[in-house]
Amino acid sequence: IVVRGRKVEAQRVEITDKLTNLVAWMDTSGRMMKLEAPGAGLRVERGPEILEKKKPATATKRRTG
Repeated sequence: IVVRGRKVEAQRVEITDKLTNLVAWMDTSGRMMKLEAPGAGLRVERGPEILEKKKPATATKRRTG
């Protein structure tokens, strides 16, 4: 499948009951990459990785005089 603009090896897993049919796509590490509920028109895909913002360096005060 294609996730975040790149091709990812994934396994299709179907989860069903009397009312709902879900299709999940899992990568080789077991992370869910995509989840679909075709009958409900729902599709959820993994978004971009969230990286921690770096803290800005603290300014040092200059002494005058």
